[in-house]
Amino acid sequence: MSFLGGAAIVASAVGGADTVYLACGINTLYWRLFSTPDVKTLDDLKGKKIGLTTVGSQEDAVMRFLLKERGINPDRDVSFLAVGAAPTRLAALSKGVVQASVFIPPQDIAAEKLGLHPLIDMSQLGLYNPGSCFASTKTYIGTHRDTVTRVMKTFVEGLKFYRENKEFVLKLTADFAQNRDPEVLNATYNTVTRFQDRVPYVNMKGIEFMLKAIELRDPRAKNFDPANAVDSSFIQELEKSGFVDSVWKK
Repeated sequence: MSFLGGAAIVASAVGGADTVYLACGINTLYWRLFSTPDVKTLDDLKGKKIGLTTVGSQEDAVMRFLLKERGINPDRDVSFLAVGAAPTRLAALSKGVVQASVFIPPQDIAAEKLGLHPLIDMSQLGLYNPGSCFASTKTYIGTHRDTVTRVMKTFVEGLKFYRENKEFVLKLTADFAQNRDPEVLNATYNTVTRFQDRVPYVNMKGIEFMLKAIELRDPRAKNFDPANAVDSSFIQELEKSGFVDSVWKK
């Protein structure tokens, strides 16, 4: 089992693996695209560099999709540069090594404080994305159903714990992000709780969007059935049994 989000599980399923998403705490694409102050529109990105974690990553796929949707050729009009993790990308953007990059909290808040330009708030686009998800393989869940069920129960309880234990969560976030700025930490917490689902189903619209993004690199995604990358039976059972309601009523 693994805790992750984005296109990785879908892409591997398209490639023939038996990987599936089981539950997602967040299903909204709430990334924010920031740019250097001179870049005011997407058209201004032509001839510029976009910083990614790695080439072929989820940011890569989503950015190519969005650019193409807006009439910008991602292979000709812009350059993609593998920079690394969010703190490294933020440093590269602030120094002008790249002219745009996507961030989630807390780095998006830090980007604002550095005076970088908020080019696109993707949460306003009505796009879905499997985020904060548990995933596994069909093989594993077929032979370890009790283990997976217990993990899913803990996940539901964890979502409630996150929402109701802000002080603990802020301390943990500060350690993880290596950022102890209260403004950044509070904004991060508020953003996560805003988009977090109480019943962590995998929204199929997010899988469908990932397939559209993946299709730009892997044509097999076009005819792939999104249901083949999801197993919602565990959350369905927990909801039907009353477990989810009992957790949130405590």
